[in-house]
Formats: sequence, structure tokens, C-alpha cells
Amino acid sequence: MPIPRDRRPPRPGGHHRPPSPVTFRRQLGSPIDSLALVARVLALSAQPGPDRLAAGLAQEAAGLLNLSGAALLELAGGDDSLRIAPADGGPVRTAPVPVALREGALRPLLLRNGPLSTQLGGGPCHLLLPLPAGAATSLDAYADADADADAPRRLLALAGTEEELLDATTRKLAEAFAEAAAAAFGHQATGLEHRRAADQHAALARAAKTLNESPDLATLLTRICQEAASVVGADAAVVYRVVEEGELAVEAEFGMPPEHVGFRMPAGQGLAGRVLEADEPRLTEDYQRVAAPEPGSPWHGVRGAMAVPVRWGGELRGVLSVAYWQPTRLSRGHLEALETFAELAAVAFQNASTHAGLAEAARTDPLTGCLNHAALHDGLAREIERAERSGATELSLVLLDLDRFKQINDTHGHVVGDEVLRRVGHALRSTTRPYDLAARYGGDEFALVVVGAAEEQAYEIAVRTVERIALNIGDLAESGGASATAGVADWQPGLTPGDLIARADRALLYGKRADRRGEVLRADDLPDTFLMGRGQRRNRPLHAPTVVSGPAWRPPSSDDAAERLRQRTRQLALANQLGARLAAMTDVRAIHDAVVEELHEAFGYFMCAVVRIRPDGMVESAAGCGEAFVRLGLADWHQPVGHGLIGRCLTTGRPVRSDDVTLEPDYGPTAETLEVRSEAVVPLRVDGDLWGVINVQEIRPAAFDDDDVRLLQTVADQAGAAMRSAFLYAELERAYRAALEATRSTP
Repeated sequence: MPIPRDRRPPRPGGHHRPPSPVTFRRQLGSPIDSLALVARVLALSAQPGPDRLAAGLAQEAAGLLNLSGAALLELAGGDDSLRIAPADGGPVRTAPVPVALREGALRPLLLRNGPLSTQLGGGPCHLLLPLPAGAATSLDAYADADADADAPRRLLALAGTEEELLDATTRKLAEAFAEAAAAAFGHQATGLEHRRAADQHAALARAAKTLNESPDLATLLTRICQEAASVVGADAAVVYRVVEEGELAVEAEFGMPPEHVGFRMPAGQGLAGRVLEADEPRLTEDYQRVAAPEPGSPWHGVRGAMAVPVRWGGELRGVLSVAYWQPTRLSRGHLEALETFAELAAVAFQNASTHAGLAEAARTDPLTGCLNHAALHDGLAREIERAERSGATELSLVLLDLDRFKQINDTHGHVVGDEVLRRVGHALRSTTRPYDLAARYGGDEFALVVVGAAEEQAYEIAVRTVERIALNIGDLAESGGASATAGVADWQPGLTPGDLIARADRALLYGKRADRRGEVLRADDLPDTFLMGRGQRRNRPLHAPTVVSGPAWRPPSSDDAAERLRQRTRQLALANQLGARLAAMTDVRAIHDAVVEELHEAFGYFMCAVVRIRPDGMVESAAGCGEAFVRLGLADWHQPVGHGLIGRCLTTGRPVRSDDVTLEPDYGPTAETLEVRSEAVVPLRVDGDLWGVINVQEIRPAAFDDDDVRLLQTVADQAGAAMRSAFLYAELERAYRAALEATRSTP
């Protein structure tokens, strides 16, 4: 019995004559068959990527229409090329876009013996049907103005004879399949977007913690680059810093050659330069065409890129840019994720910058701008360790002592004496090289650590320094007297920091005793008979201290000045320590508790509290420490927002300090706070908005000075930055959970 024509197996190679239109109608006339086809097409949307989905759809189309070939095409590269996913399961190929297709504006098109025959195979003719486009998922309003703003465009390509492809039933069925394929792509894109959003939120949540783990600025910059690339799946990332008006400099990188650090990018050039110029984010999928980087540029070879501004303190401070080496579809979601990350990075950057500034302040003598005593010992020990490790022997120390400085203080007063010290500090810093260390060693004593210089070269530097000191203070120093005497000693293997200090001190003391004031003496030139016995100046340590809690020099003024200096050192140490502690916190309540605990532990204030503004126009305590806080039960305390010194601070937005609160007309004492005499209040802002205040009180009058207020404001700024980071982290956690739930509910 012969096999009916429409039931015969296909010929080898998959080429056989298509069934008649009647057969088509019979095969797809059943609703069950139609539903089965739709189910299979939609099931393909679970494939891991668009290429796999395209190949599966091509196979379904070839089997359904019983033609000699089928493929899914995608226009890519700005209409310059086609990506072809064939029905035979082979790899995705690329081909030039035919002129007829380009001119056809994506309308159904029949190609006869066209240039696609080689790539598509099958019959001599090809029917190209566009898949209906969904919502744009690629280059949008954030894209570069020169980029194509259309969504990726796909076509269904069918191969066969002209008669087969022009058949009305075949055409109608192919168009229906194209719509189903478009729906499958849309379904897949929705699922991928949900997963991408969940992954990005998870990455942002992780980054929020990672960025606050270290207050070190160099470490932070590297982490910013690494985490930025991870959040948006980029291959490389760069942090630019605004170095001057209209120019950026690469500050840190990830995934790029390290020699590109320091590369300059003018405003308007490249994607980062356009962000700097417009102060708004940018993305492009065709970086080479848009930016046209020169050979040797860090961005030469980049295919896609995004860049966003980094702001804090109301100013544009830098640009964060990421790059992709391979063609990548970039969406608004990618750019928004990078913008959110840039906000986190800005908070961390501000914390690290504050920490670095405080660390530098803790190492610096505030009067002269030179390093302080403790920093000198640290630097000298570090340089000796480096010299021992490298085998170098060219390292010297210069000690300088001002002549008749006590006489200047006694005759002209401490104000003139302080001015002399300031000018000496400026002279030292202006005559030394950038890598040398200039320090105030004591009240009227200074030191230079001369790196990479033997005693002879250090001697010449010391001579120039003494001459500059004389020039700087000539109008203030006593007439007829030299300005400074110096002793120079070079380091030799085996010498400790204390040994080197003793050698330089011996040369300096010899100059004083031999009446050679104003000269520079070398340790190697001293007579062997000179011994430092009776008359040796006291309190000069002969070895580097193992633990230094603050500056150890002898102040030129009174004991009160010394106490103020020690107080300032403790304040700087507290701010430094608190900044590092807050940077690692993501809980707002814990931040408040840390602030009051650190302040109370360091200074023992009668009361210190963090006070917040409530939505109902009242203020209440968020956290507190001290006897008064316990006595008042301030956890339940509240008052109108405009009441008292706290209200004055909130109204003006400026710090308030009172040496005697009993003289303040707007002070409202209670039975529990009658002992309070002094109060200081500073505003606490979060992301520029007034959130509350930090309030401290003492029972003695005039307990706070300007340094205390500056410390409290620094602490408030640190707390505000940490709270901003904590609020962002909480938002990311909520968004992550919502995205995770949406992903779980996606079929």
C-alpha cells in the first residue's frame, strides 16, 4: 500500500516538498495543536540566553513550516551586521546587512538569490519577516546623543522556493509564528531583567558593606572599581577625580593596565569627559564610534561603556566609569544600578577622606604645619627600616634649635613667639624635598629626616634651611643674634632611631657650648674629647618611644596651653577612632549609640546626646550617655523644636555654645539639670538635610571652647555620612527582597 504524500518521511538532509495549504489547515486546525505549538514556543523562553532561544525558535519554524531552512536574524552594530542563529543548531554567525534589507526598513522582504544564501542555506529564495518589537530595552534617554535609540531588531528568515514562500497560507502561518517568537523573546527578557535586578541588588547590598570595611583611601578606591564592575557585570572600571576645572585624572582602576593611573581626560572627551561637562550619566554600546579614543588611550578597544558623576557636599568630585570589551546590551537598569552604587561610593569616599584628613591632623603640629613629635619618630623608624631592607646607607637627620627663643617670648610675648615658630615651620617645609620629613621636635626645636642623602648633602640642606630661617624671622628675632643652630648626623647600619637622634643631638649641643650659634655642625667633625655629661639638656629621649599618645614637645607657653594642646590631641584621636568605627556600621541606632559612647568615654561629659527632629514638630533623644541622661530619663524626653539652645541651633543651622546657660534667655532648665552651666549644640545633617543635633552639657562654666565645637561638628558630619550610608543600605535590602520575591513569582 503506498504511503500518502503528506505522511512520507523527509528526504535525507531535511529537504522535501512542503505539504499543500490544505494539509497546513488540517495540521493546525485543531485548537490542541495550536496550543501545543504556543506552549513549545513559550517554553523556549526559559533558555539561558537570546542566542539559545533564537536557535530553538529557528528549529521550531523549520519543523512547523516544513521548508528547506530557517534562521533567526538580529540587526547588530548599528545596522552594520547581522547575527544569524540557524535552525541546525550551529554557532551564531555574522554577515553583512544586504542593501535590500537596509532599504526595506524592516518590512517583509523576499530576497531572490541574495547574498544571504551562503549563510542561511536552503532554497534559492529567502523570506524575511520582522518580529514585532516590544518596549525598548537598550539605548534610551541616558544614551549618547549620537547613538541609535531603537531596540534590538530581530527577523525570521525562511528559505525555500519562491512559490513556497509566496503561498498565502505559508505567509500567514509564518507571520503568526513571528508574533509568537516575539512574545517568547519578551518573556525571556522579562525573566532575565528580574534576575539581573535581583543580582544587582544583591551586589549593591554586598558593596554597601564592603566599601565601609576600610577607611583607608587607597584601599577604598580599588574596592570601588572592583565592586562597580561586579554590580553591572563590566570587565573594567575606573575612578576619575576632578583635578582642576574641566579635567579628570584616573585615580584608580580595575581590569586595566595600572600604568593608566594618572591619565588625564579633558571635559567633553570620551564618555567620562562628557559626564563631567554635562554633569549627568551617559552610556553607549558603541564606544569606539561615539568617543573615538586615540591609540594608547585606556579606552582603546572598549566596545560598551557607562559613566556616572560622583558627588558629595553638593559638588561634582569625580566620575565613575565602567567598560565592556565585548558587545553588551546596556539598559537604563544598568545605569541606574551604577548611579546607586556611585552614591554609596561617594558616602564611603567622604568617610575615607575625612578619616585621612583626621589622621593627617593627628600627625601634624597645628602651629607650624610640620609633623609632630610622634610622627617624627614613626617616620624616622620607617625610613631606617627601609634603609636596612634595601641596603642603602644614605639617610641623615638634622636637629635645629632656635637661638634665644625664650628671650623673644619674654620680651615680645607669646604671640610674637608663636609667629616665629610659624615662620620657622614654613622655612623648613619650603626648603626640603617632597619626600623628606620636616617636624617640630620640641618647643623651639625642629628636625629634618633627609632621605637618600649622606651627611655632606644633608649638611648643605641644613645650611640652606638655617639661612632661610634667618631670612624669615629676621624682623622678629633679636638684633645681632643668629636664628638657629643645627646638628647633622648620618645613619649607619646597626644604628637605632634613638642612636641617630643622639648623634645629631651631640653635634647640636657642641655648637651651643662652643659658642658656634648660627652654624651647622656635623657629627663626624666633632672632637673625640667632647662628651655629653653635665649640662646635657634634659628630657631629650635617647631612644624612640614605643608608645606615643600625643605630641611630647615642651610647649613655649604656660601649663594651660600645654593642657589645651593635649586636649586637642585627644580630640583628634577620638575623631579618628570614631570615624573608623562608624564607617563599618549599617545600623542607624548603633551609629547613635557609638557617637555618645565615644564622646562620653573620652571626655566624661555630664551629658551627651543625639537629638532628632520628629515629624510632629517636636525633638526627642535618639541616644545619650552621662549622669544627667540617666537622671532625666531622657529616653522619653521631648520638647518643641524651637525651644532652648537646641531650638536655636536647629533654627539657625549653626553651632551654639554657651559658657553660662543661666545667662541665656531661651534656656529652659529642669529640676534635674540645675547644675548644668555650659552647653554646646551642633547641627546633624544627613545628605544635606537637617536631621537633628548633637548636644553636650557640663556642670562647670566655660567648659567648651572653639576646638570642642569643631570636634563636635566633625563627629556630627561623620555620623551624618554614616547614617546616609545606613539608609541607602536599608533601601537596597528592601529593594533586594522585593526583587527576589518578584523573581520567585515569575513563572
